[in-house]
Amino acid sequence: MFYSFFACCKLNEINPQKWLQYVLENIADYKVNKLHELLPNNIDPEKLVNFKKFWEV
Repeated sequence: MFYSFFACCKLNEINPQKWLQYVLENIADYKVNKLHELLPNNIDPEKLVNFKKFWEV
């Protein structure tokens, strides 16, 4: 499953490590019916560019 996610990231020119960190940090705050927004082909690249971990603030 991870290979599929990472392949989608590469197809959409998204850094797989940054995407996975973003998803793991934010998945608990998403509603179940909006989880599709976290998939690599649906995510807004601007969210990943501006994403900082809680200790980097």
